[in-house]
Amino acid sequence: IEKIPHLDVTTNSGFGWDTIAASVAGAIIASAIPAGIAWWSIRNNNRTMREDREKQFQDFEESRNTQIKIAEEGRKAQIIAANRLVWIKDLREASAEFVSSVFNNLSQCQKLNVLLDEFDKKNTNSQGDENYPEPVMQAKNDAYTSFVQLVLHTTRIKMMLNPERTEHIKIMKLMDDLKKHSE
Repeated sequence: IEKIPHLDVTTNSGFGWDTIAASVAGAIIASAIPAGIAWWSIRNNNRTMREDREKQFQDFEESRNTQIKIAEEGRKAQIIAANRLVWIKDLREASAEFVSSVFNNLSQCQKLNVLLDEFDKKNTNSQGDENYPEPVMQAKNDAYTSFVQLVLHTTRIKMMLNPERTEHIKIMKLMDDLKKHSE
């Protein structure tokens, strides 16, 4: 052990490209990771926002369509209600005219019956219409005219009623019975 070995350590004092390359590569990798995470987050946020907007738009469209349907049904209900009020008013008027025409027809028929009875008592040998005096002929004409009005009002009311409803069928039957009685 007489001699201590000599170690020759020399350092190259030149520029260290390997150190710079490693530092740059490390910096790029170190900054790429958060940038990649940020890019992935932004992309997912954009996709989520787009899906949310599409869902909101669909919900908006559904809501709008529902509101349109509700508005249309409300409008239809208002029209039906208004038309129903008009129908009720017209039916009341037609019913009043019908009752008036029934009364008028009964009055005319009674007047005609009285005149015919008087004529028959005076003339036992009557041969037909041509021998009736003017008041009897006028009464026959008035009775016929009142019967035509009765038929007109009956028909008008029947056209306003529903032939499938039980109440309306009863009303139509009663009107027909009154009309038959007047014939």
